[in-house]
Amino acid sequence: MGKTNDAEMMRLFSEAEQRKTCLVPPSPRVRETLRRHVKQGKAVHPARGMYARASYWRSLSKPQQALWILRAMQTLHPTWTFCHESAALAFGLSVSHEKLNEVHVVTSPSSRNASSESVHWHIVQNDEPVIVQGLRVTSLARTAEDRAARSHPVSSVCAAAAPERFMPQGQCTMPTPSARAAASRWHGPP
Repeated sequence: MGKTNDAEMMRLFSEAEQRKTCLVPPSPRVRETLRRHVKQGKAVHPARGMYARASYWRSLSKPQQALWILRAMQTLHPTWTFCHESAALAFGLSVSHEKLNEVHVVTSPSSRNASSESVHWHIVQNDEPVIVQGLRVTSLARTAEDRAARSHPVSSVCAAAAPERFMPQGQCTMPTPSARAAASRWHGPP
């Protein structure tokens, strides 16, 4: 039975690694086996309901690990749309390491959700989600504007201008009005 479990775990880990996501246990039996693998140091449990082979997980950068967690969350919650830093990460934009542990998800005024330590809910209206790196995220323009609105005024101009490299020439109107407004309020360091 041990060999069967090991072979099955190797197959499941390999499939998850090919999809660049954490392994979401398909059954309670697999979850129990994964818990034993964690105790033995063969696997890690980076977030609730997801696992990864320990050696492979350690070889990933922090942004890669965050993307793997987001993809597993998308598997667990297929209707979620990621926003703010989570969407920025999917687009390949720079995200500070301290923000990588946060997951930002869209909600609506009619179905407000309470934010937790790791999942932050944001009301986003009038935006059509897109699929980027296997993740359902807010549009690039919306992502840049949301980040600009929450950033330090000087950083907001950088956050808003960053998507220019993704836009076809002549289609970028960055910085956004909110970024320009934030920058105009900044009068330099105290």
